[in-house]
Amino acid sequence: TRAMINLAGHCYQGDGVPRNKLKAIQLYQQASDLGGTDSMFNLAVCYYNGDGVTQDKTKAIQLYQKASDLGNTLAMINLAACYSQGDGVPQDKTKAIQLYQKAANLGNTHAVVNLGKCYMKGDGVPKDESKAIQLFQQAADLGDVGAMVNLAVCYFEGDGVAQDKSKAIQLYQQAVDLGNTH
Repeated sequence: TRAMINLAGHCYQGDGVPRNKLKAIQLYQQASDLGGTDSMFNLAVCYYNGDGVTQDKTKAIQLYQKASDLGNTLAMINLAACYSQGDGVPQDKTKAIQLYQKAANLGNTHAVVNLGKCYMKGDGVPKDESKAIQLFQQAADLGDVGAMVNLAVCYFEGDGVAQDKSKAIQLYQQAVDLGNTH
């Protein structure tokens, strides 16, 4: 399935071949049918956004769920976002937190950052700024630039930590050095 997924990506982007989203979708579907979770995720994104196919959030959710059940952490994160916002599914903040936690437990630093944001705002969990800082720091220590930026904001504003603008600037610089453009 890896070759199908790679070829689909090249077709989708028009990288080395003429851009052909229809062929990309067909290849993603074939690889998905063979159990490829990356292709399930990519196909779900296409259906969710209506990119190369007619938008179908129900199909996207089904694909995210299947890929998530098979351990795809990106699918877990996107599915969690859907549950958090009630987008394509009934809103269920508890389910969203569970999915973020599952992806975080599997080592996905973006999920750790999302959990941190939930704790910082009290979104689906009791507000706990110290837990949020701990999560941002954990992901930042693993090189996640989004975590560095979130942590920098906390230090700059004094949210959950003693205000330390110098530390904030260091974190922003570290994120820039690692390629963050936000």
